Amino acid sequence: MNIPAPFSQNQTRFFWNCFDHWLNVAEGGKRGGKNVLITMAYCTILEKHPSRIHLIAGVSTATARLNILDCDGFGMKNYFEGRCREGVYQNRDCLYIQTLTGEKVVLVSGGGKAGDEKLIKGNTYGTAYITEVNECSEVFIQEVFDRTLSSPDRKIFHDLNPKAEGHWYYRSVLNFHEEKQKADPAYGLNYSHFTIADNMSLSDAQLRAVLATYDRKSIWYARDILGQRKAAEGLIYDMFDLS
Repeated sequence: MNIPAPFSQNQTRFFWNCFDHWLNVAEGGKRGGKNVLITMAYCTILEKHPSRIHLIAGVSTATARLNILDCDGFGMKNYFEGRCREGVYQNRDCLYIQTLTGEKVVLVSGGGKAGDEKLIKGNTYGTAYITEVNECSEVFIQEVFDRTLSSPDRKIFHDLNPKAEGHWYYRSVLNFHEEKQKADPAYGLNYSHFTIADNMSLSDAQLRAVLATYDRKSIWYARDILGQRKAAEGLIYDMFDLS
């Protein structure tokens, strides 16, 4: 089994909060370790979860496989090495896992297109992990929420790179749950923001070298490195960048 780099304090806090929060959202810049972090928490929770059927998804099945099952060698197949096999369940791709509490079936789905929500109907999922959630269909994400309603230990995980503030995911999903969390601290939203500085697999020298390749005044740096919600599209001339 490959062992990931130690977690930063920010990542460690998010990891432990996953166990007593039902909605766990990791947002931030690229190479911030979001996939590895959530995958480790997700696999740990699967070990003792009472439900048998679970779901992982992305904008496509390939994305879910790359980001969650593989995850640069630190994914679910690594965590459950020797205890899992890929297969098919009800005509859907899946990963069969032998856990401490019996066999789990984790379905793999794409959710980027209109109509993909039909692929996950017919089951109740104990947990769901959606990678690059803001690239998926809004209807698909809503269906995932609905399909976990009766879970005995409801757990939903989202990871995302930031989009512009007006993106539907913020308006329809995250803002709503953040308001609920503010009104009731026990509501169950676990949100954290991560950047490449949280990635402890990079040395200080590597981090400085990477940052030196970016223009720190650019939208690219703000979004990809700082993980800020910026509208990168449509900036034809620098004079129109009013950030």
